[in-house]
Amino acid sequence: MLAVDTIGSHYGGKLIEDRFGRLQFLAFSMFGRDGQFIGELTDPFPVSLESGLPQVETLPDHPK
Repeated sequence: MLAVDTIGSHYGGKLIEDRFGRLQFLAFSMFGRDGQFIGELTDPFPVSLESGLPQVETLPDHPK
């Protein structure tokens, strides 16, 4: 799955199923607003299926 934003702030993403059976997207945060490397795991992003394809519902441009 490819999930991108305008500055490439996430990497190493993966689709998971949470304990309620909902599809979620986890990734690592690459850069913060100050441009410094973060390298921490994000909170899960909700995922929906559109025409059978997963779509990340929100992926902010600027983590933390």
